[in-house]
Amino acid sequence: MKNPFVYSSTAEGESFCNREAELSDLSDSCLNGQNVYIYAHRRLGKTSLIKVLLKQLSKSQPEIKTFYIDLYGTLDEKDFIATVFSSFAHVETKLERLANAMKILFTSVRPKLSYNPDNNNIEIEASYDPNEKSLVFDQVVESLSRYSEKSKTIVVFDEFQEMSGYGDKTIEKRLRKIIQFHDNVAYMFLGSQRRMLEQMFTESNRALYNLAMPYPLSRIDSGHYRTWIKGLFRKYGKAAPADNLIDSIIATCENHPLFVQQFFYFLWKEPEITPPVIQRVEETILERRFHEYANIWDKLTPNQKKSCILLCKFGGESIYQVKNLQDVGLKGSSQLKKAMEYLIDNEIVYRNGTYRFSDVMFNKWLNRFVVK
Repeated sequence: MKNPFVYSSTAEGESFCNREAELSDLSDSCLNGQNVYIYAHRRLGKTSLIKVLLKQLSKSQPEIKTFYIDLYGTLDEKDFIATVFSSFAHVETKLERLANAMKILFTSVRPKLSYNPDNNNIEIEASYDPNEKSLVFDQVVESLSRYSEKSKTIVVFDEFQEMSGYGDKTIEKRLRKIIQFHDNVAYMFLGSQRRMLEQMFTESNRALYNLAMPYPLSRIDSGHYRTWIKGLFRKYGKAAPADNLIDSIIATCENHPLFVQQFFYFLWKEPEITPPVIQRVEETILERRFHEYANIWDKLTPNQKKSCILLCKFGGESIYQVKNLQDVGLKGSSQLKKAMEYLIDNEIVYRNGTYRFSDVMFNKWLNRFVVK
């Protein structure tokens, strides 16, 4: 029997839970040409949300062109150009039409197009004079709006904060100079590093200041999860867990989509879901991720480790109390502040009113194997 829960890839179709309000909001933004930036911690479901959104729009408004550009792992302007180029193959799926579009759009680039029978995709390799890299960058960005001359275009930049690491202080200025005049294009900037993404769009000395409106992605409501989970069990003729057990699992996962999906992926094959079974599944997840979490732990400094233990023992609201600092061996608030800055910058911890671990299972791993 098919397992409808997924946690190692984007969730679509029946594996996608709700987000109806978000889909409605973002659809309105796209159709009205409003640029937005969406921040959420990694694996909170922002990419799944956007892919579902783009699929819905392609069905309801087939004339709209959509570009999905994943910048994760790009290191410089050259990588950016190559990634944008590859996105054209998903917009124009016929080789001849794509080749003609490339000739019209680009004068400084010699694109090489080929068909890959292994994945049934068209692949693009861009060739250009390295000395003309800035000109090519401008042409690539400007080309995104050329599709909007006859119909609306939606451009999604996933993991957009990667551009901050290119080492080129002018790239944001050059990007804004071009896209601020794209009237018929709606841009969506996605990112998992909230602080970095907010700095790009909210600090007045940054080139992208106020170019897009914020859209923070929250965790899914427990009631929506419960309805969705019970619906999948009924669909496949399986007995759904009791509401209190579903709610307990959701609370254990802190309403995080990845971990809710992961828990129920393992529970799906169980003939009966009981508290001991749920506990066994949690132990299985921790065991499978033991070396991953141990590697994270081993790379931390002593003060960073003490700060993690502090969060485990006292929660995120009272960590600066002197007696709590002393309990874990921290000499003062300055040591904690410096350690927390590292933990936040490296997405191990985040702050949203209170300090919390980004990975709820890492928190459980610490409590089980580290905290005494």
